[in-house]
Amino acid sequence: MAWPALAQFEVASIKPSNSADEKALLEAVPGRLRIENVTPRTLIVVAYGVAAYQVSGAPSWAESEHYNVRAKAEGNPSVQQMEGPMLQGLLAERFHLAVRRETRQVNAYELRVAGTASKLKASEAGSCVPYKPEEPPPPALKPGEAIVFCGYPHYGVNGTKRFIDGKGVHMSELANLINRFELFAPVLDRTGLPGTFDIHLEWITNTAPDTHAVDGVLIFTALNEQLGLKLERTKADAEIVVIDRIERPTPN
Repeated sequence: MAWPALAQFEVASIKPSNSADEKALLEAVPGRLRIENVTPRTLIVVAYGVAAYQVSGAPSWAESEHYNVRAKAEGNPSVQQMEGPMLQGLLAERFHLAVRRETRQVNAYELRVAGTASKLKASEAGSCVPYKPEEPPPPALKPGEAIVFCGYPHYGVNGTKRFIDGKGVHMSELANLINRFELFAPVLDRTGLPGTFDIHLEWITNTAPDTHAVDGVLIFTALNEQLGLKLERTKADAEIVVIDRIERPTPN
């Protein structure tokens, strides 16, 4: 089953990234989408709103080569439009991407409170700015100006170190971030905690080549020690995006 593309970008540029570090960027402002230093597999993750483990059939180059994307749209499409259907259309046009969906049972985790209470800090009123991705994105920030949006925690990468930092975060949003970028398996919110929280979590990735040589703890320990949460193994059905065709992008 194919996903319909609602609109197309007016102009788009896709070029190999020459960045020597692991830092990536995804930025949406009115009429513009900017993505830097990401693999084609990550572009698929963004375009179809899935986690990395939900993309199957990617060739090795699609998991190792990095690209920069610049796209311009007419009017003022929403973030969901640009990062979803419009990016899907761009991948189909430039990478000749063809996909289908399957449902498979996979290993999963339940996010729960460890012990009798969590260590989470409830969000304070006015500490962040409400924002909805189905609406047009806000104007570009001025140099030195930072807007903290509610429910949009920042996921950071520095070598093998990872962090999540955000305000106004629901537990389902935290579970989704852990799901998409670290454990590569469904993470189901079973904390039963209502409301929103200010989150700061630091850990080292479980794909680090030698975790004993890195200063930090894995996500399981970090959740327990820093937030008073835990992960328990389970099984769950998951939608998988299967790649039937993908090619290196056509020249600009």
